[in-house]
Amino acid sequence: MTADFGLPTPEVYRTLDRLRADEEAVIDEPTAVDPMILQALRAGDADSLSRVLVNDLQRASIELAPSLRDTLGLGESLGAIAGIVSGSGPTVALLSHSPAAAEGLAEDLRHHGLEAMAVHGPVHGARIISDTLL
Repeated sequence: MTADFGLPTPEVYRTLDRLRADEEAVIDEPTAVDPMILQALRAGDADSLSRVLVNDLQRASIELAPSLRDTLGLGESLGAIAGIVSGSGPTVALLSHSPAAAEGLAEDLRHHGLEAMAVHGPVHGARIISDTLL
């Protein structure tokens, strides 16, 4: 789901830094992707993926735009198995069991006045399709 407002990425990072400083949190920089995420993605297991989705910036985004918490809650109340703020926000991604469920969820969200679209994966990463322009 997209939003009709923006969240400047630098402001979200500053907010996260402040929240962590307030907690005196020491955060180790990750050295690899969580193997549980990779396993869930490889297996196409949405339930397993829903249990390991995480975005460090999410709480800072919600601190700056509390309505994101409501948006995530609405998505889950309408059948999403998980929700997450995408990057620094305000875009929200909701996880569904199937393309049909995602389409239904997007439609329900649109009925609530939100801009929502169903998308799916996996998709191929960037690749060169022609070197004639290089």
